[in-house]
Amino acid sequence: MLRVEGVTKHFGGLRALHEVSFVVKKNEVLGIIGPNGAGKSTLFNVISGFEEPTAGRIFLGEKELTGLKASEIVHQEVVRTWQENKLVMNETVKQHMVLSFALYRGTRFWGALLKTASYRALERQVEERAESLLQTVGLGGLGNKMAGELTHGQQRLLGIAMGLACRPRLMMVDEPFTGMNVQEIKFASEVLLGIMKENQFSLIMIEHNMRLVMGLCERIIVLDHGNKIAEGTPQEISTNKDVIQAYLGASKHVGSRN
Repeated sequence: MLRVEGVTKHFGGLRALHEVSFVVKKNEVLGIIGPNGAGKSTLFNVISGFEEPTAGRIFLGEKELTGLKASEIVHQEVVRTWQENKLVMNETVKQHMVLSFALYRGTRFWGALLKTASYRALERQVEERAESLLQTVGLGGLGNKMAGELTHGQQRLLGIAMGLACRPRLMMVDEPFTGMNVQEIKFASEVLLGIMKENQFSLIMIEHNMRLVMGLCERIIVLDHGNKIAEGTPQEISTNKDVIQAYLGASKHVGSRN
């Protein structure tokens, strides 16, 4: 599904990533973990086209993504969510969803301006699909609420729904459960995995909640100071000496699936 080959990223004299390589398999849940400043979000930015790599190449199947803009990469059905809520607080939930569909589909200017029959039919389809997705993520009936009126957990769910509107083949979520309570995390993780399995796309997750990562991810990649220091199953990662040193210095394990 995704192939990252020797990706390096420098910001002036700062080396944020150094020759990071990995693959993401079809329909896989892959975790990216590491201490603060390890390069996790920078890696997401490079894959999704918000930053250009200093060196290295990125492929989606046989299609090379290296150097493409973010607006071009989303049309390859690669989408990402953000660590912070990227919402317009005085716009409605429904408007956020419709915008996501429009950006993905590339709404034609004249059709939108003249409200042609084909455009109106598309508009109805978009609204129906938006409401369906909102129902799925637990935001049904909130379409006319302003984004700023939602709870933090609901705002995170809206961000996930907006990403799903782009019908991803690969979805990258950056700390999707931050600020949620235990019940919200349980619901949101079940929804995300359920939609992923139903629609058969791959998922890459950055998450600091180690128990959650160990329970959800099939494989985990660990970054430290921009270097990939480990890759393996949750069990392998939890007992890896380099990972333990990077995180805790002396603990016996990083996390548990139980």
